[in-house]
Amino acid sequence: MEQYAIKYFSTIENKNVIVPSFAEPKAFDEKNLGYLYKVEPVKNENKISFFIPIEYVERLHDTKPADYISHCLGHEGEGSLLSALIRDNLAVALTSYQDNMLSLSYMMIQITLTDLGLSDYEWVIEKVYAYIKMMKTVGPTEDAFNEMSD
Repeated sequence: MEQYAIKYFSTIENKNVIVPSFAEPKAFDEKNLGYLYKVEPVKNENKISFFIPIEYVERLHDTKPADYISHCLGHEGEGSLLSALIRDNLAVALTSYQDNMLSLSYMMIQITLTDLGLSDYEWVIEKVYAYIKMMKTVGPTEDAFNEMSD
């Protein structure tokens, strides 16, 4: 690989450009958070999406704390957020993932709602944030850690 780099890139001049930081100003500060956008869907699907900015986690790549949170939020077993939403006939599917762009990390949660979930979307929002609060209170569990490790 090193020979390839030398062969093809050695003639490129190093201009010692300083890479800009995109950490400031913050893309999502207090005045830009907490908005609800209602969009008329093109497809006949009832979904609610949560875009949650989080502390920049790319530097924590080795421990992957955001992957752990995403794993727990997207879990489908007993005691999961999805199982509670299904039990209350509010949702049929849930996906969760974490991503980084520039100097911003974010968590995305997307829930496919039932007709009841769509009409009572505020209750769905409350359940999502209650689950996140419960995760913060309980903290990391050994079972979830072991499941991710496998």
